[in-house]
Amino acid sequence: MLKPSEPSRWTPSESERAAALAAVVVFLVGFGAMAAMSANGSWDIGRDMWHYRAATWGDAIVVPGISAILAAGFWDRRIPRQAHERIWVLRGGGAFALAGALVQASWLASSQPILNWTLPEPHRFSFPGWYHAVFLVLLSGAIGAAGFVLARRVRSAPAAVRDYVSRSPATAALTGFSVSFGLLLYFDSVDSLDTSAGQGSAAGAVGTVFAAVLLLFFVLGPRRSLRPLAGGSLVVLALLVGVALTHGLP
Repeated sequence: MLKPSEPSRWTPSESERAAALAAVVVFLVGFGAMAAMSANGSWDIGRDMWHYRAATWGDAIVVPGISAILAAGFWDRRIPRQAHERIWVLRGGGAFALAGALVQASWLASSQPILNWTLPEPHRFSFPGWYHAVFLVLLSGAIGAAGFVLARRVRSAPAAVRDYVSRSPATAALTGFSVSFGLLLYFDSVDSLDTSAGQGSAAGAVGTVFAAVLLLFFVLGPRRSLRPLAGGSLVVLALLVGVALTHGLP
């Protein structure tokens, strides 16, 4: 007599575990730590954390989302690894970390910045400001390293793999999150474009948007990019509606 089969248990894959870990760590070390320091009340000069779209919507949702998707893709065994990946880790990590450091340097260089709780006076970060600067540079390097390696893997993969990546909702989400974060940075910089801090942030914002779209076309090609661009635009729209309700649009 045949025994009824037991329902199969779902067990997370290696890429799913990596995605969950990346999202949780980035959320706690980034948004969580900054929110805790903000709640301490010791740094209340100028604008606070909750004034900024990139520090709230960006650090709470968008940045952990980007980190999770890149981690999942990096450990996805359906995307074949390539030779000499260490050099691409160094190239991507170095380029993105340098870009993040230059943005932070532009904040410190401004003689008349808009003061906030991380930049209480010109040319000086508070403790949360230094913490955020180090976090931003390190995370930018990690995102650049994972992004460059993953982009090279997909670009070099067979057509069937590129089709799989283009159809994946994760690719659309990554595109939407990347563009959204650039827009959030730009919105936060609109009223300070006459300062080097605002100009540095705006340059980083515009660069993020263009880099996301150009990289998508380079990796997948124009035809395969249409699906993630369409899906990503829905992600951008959803986030902008939320941002408009809580912070307004410039």
